[in-house]
Parts: sequence; structure tokens; C-alpha cells
Amino acid sequence: MIIGVTGTNGKTSTLYFLEQLYKNVHKNIYTYGSRGFWKNQERIDRLGQNDPLALLLEEARFNTPNCDIYFEAHSPFLKNGLYDDIELDIAVLTEISNYEHTEYHDNYEEYKQTKLTLFSKHLKENGVAITNHKYLASVKEHTNCVVLTFGSESEAHCWYEIEKNNKDGVYFSLNYKGYKFSEICIPSAVFIPNFCAAILCADSSGISIKSAIGISKRFSLPRGRHHRIKKYDKDIIIDFAHNPGGLLCLLKDIQLKSYASVWTVFGCGGDRSKTKRPLMGKIAKRYSDVVIITEDQSRSESTTSILDQIAQEDSSLIKIREREKAIKYAVYNAPKGAVILVLGMGDDTYVFEGVEISDYQLVKNISI
Repeated sequence: MIIGVTGTNGKTSTLYFLEQLYKNVHKNIYTYGSRGFWKNQERIDRLGQNDPLALLLEEARFNTPNCDIYFEAHSPFLKNGLYDDIELDIAVLTEISNYEHTEYHDNYEEYKQTKLTLFSKHLKENGVAITNHKYLASVKEHTNCVVLTFGSESEAHCWYEIEKNNKDGVYFSLNYKGYKFSEICIPSAVFIPNFCAAILCADSSGISIKSAIGISKRFSLPRGRHHRIKKYDKDIIIDFAHNPGGLLCLLKDIQLKSYASVWTVFGCGGDRSKTKRPLMGKIAKRYSDVVIITEDQSRSESTTSILDQIAQEDSSLIKIREREKAIKYAVYNAPKGAVILVLGMGDDTYVFEGVEISDYQLVKNISI
């Protein structure tokens, strides 16, 4: 089976949850996305992001017949026809946010309609559509296939209830097909809808959900997605949140975890969606005690100009141009019991003092 997953946020975590579900039932799975090309949670280094998707699909089908193949479907590639020759058994929509990919799309409606072509142009006639419940009507306009939904709404086919949410993770129950699976644990409530999407994918692929969830009921996230590091009596969370929707969801979840204070370090990428910058500054300020804005792949733009656009003359936002210095400033100065959110880059690497490094590596190497 070939499954495509699209959405502003949630594609990578959905695939990562699927890898764990498949591992629990010993079934082969290939995944392809921002993390590269993987088989059964092992990276295939000889093929990667520069190779055509069709080549990766053939590689998987040739070496492992009857395997399931999941890939992240990005809107620029949907728009330019990169996936035109690919037919899907299952199409998945996680979430659509405003202010994203404005460099590729004229407006939000055009961006949304591009995402929905995954159902109208690529899903087989006997395929299965899976979507966040709030997009049910939109998806039904683009396919006559069976549509399964997920969300917190009890009307959804797969819906969830949060049982406990603290610094160590969120515990929730999942309701599906008359069964209730309790005390499932993942690092953050932000990712529960993506776990539900993964459950619907697995079930649609013929996997036993009871076996896939397993006995431990604990599931992790890939490095760079809500990656928590304890250092000097502080929690440092590295996350890929890089748009207003992702930032808002993360900060609202953090507010529920009883930290002494919240310090947020982030920036905005250059040559990308300029309209989101001031909104992200306002969101960060509203839900943080201290906000430090810094570089995040400025590309051809001036970092200083980007920071000015985020701050909008608000002097309470601390500007530290060099990303590594901004992170170290937060780690050194945040009080004990605080949480420091290092956002935007996830596990992506950049050059610091002539060495390629990631936020994760930088934080691990900090010493006082």
C-alpha cells in the first residue's frame, strides 16, 4: 500500500508513530519525508531527499514486496506535479495553518485547495481518506471514497480524551470502534491528533490496533520534535515549531505543566512567509515570561531585518543575532525550574565556529 500524508504540521510525527506501531506487530514499513528515507526505523543512507520519490517507491517495492510505504506530501510538490504519477491507497490530512508557504501560494484558500488535491487527484477510487475531523466537509468535496476522521470531538471515528498532562508527558485515552485504549503516553499533547491519524492508517492497512499499541503504551517522537533535555535544574525542549499554529499549540500545552517560568528562543526563516513574523512575536510574548529572538536560516535576507519584523518595535523581546549565543544566554540566565523552548530548527544542522551542529548537540555540549 502507498499512503501519502499532507498538512502544515504533523506529517513527520505521524510517520514516526506509524513506524513504532508497525514495529510492535513486526510488519515492514518504509517512510519518506523530512527525516530522509527509512525502513523499519533504520535510515537508508544511499537514497534521500534529492532522489525522485518514484525511485524510492520502486526501491521499497522491489526489495520488500507487500510492504506499506508512507511519505510526506508537501504542497509545493503537489502544486508543481511531482506526485502526478503516484496513486494512493490512503490519503491523510493532518492540519492546515494560515501564514505558511506564502512564497509558493497566492493565499490561504489556494494553499488549502492544493493540499486537498491529495484526495481529488491521487487517491484511488477504492481508497481511504483520513482527516482531522474539522476538515471533514472539505475532504468530502474532493473525494467519494470512505472518509475516516480523528480529533477530540466524540463524533470523530477515532477520538481522544486527555487523562493527565505533566512535564513527563501526556496520558490519554483513545476511543475507536467501540474500544477504549487508556493510559497511552506521548511526550506532548500537541501530537495526540497525529497519533490518532497513525492509528487510522494502521487499521486501514490491516493491522491489529490492540497489538500495535502494545503493552507499554508509550510512544516517542523523533529528535527535534519536543525533545526534552534536563540541564542545571531546567528543562530545555527542542522543537521544530516554526509557524504561528505550531508555536501557539506548543506554548498553550507548556502553560499546563507548572514550570517556574517559560523562556522561548526562536526566529523566522528568510525568504519564507513574511506575514507570520509579527504574529509569532505576539504569540511568544503572550505565553512566555522571556522571549529571545534570533537567527533561523536567514538565507538571502538580513537577520537584523527579520528580527525587527518579529519584534515590531517591542523592546521586551530580546534580540541576539547569533543563534548559538541566544541559546546559551537562555540556558545561563533562566532560573531553576524554568523551561527553555528552543524552536524552529528541530534537528536541522547549521555551522557554528566552523563546525556543523544542531540545537540538540549545542545544548548537550553547554557547560557552566
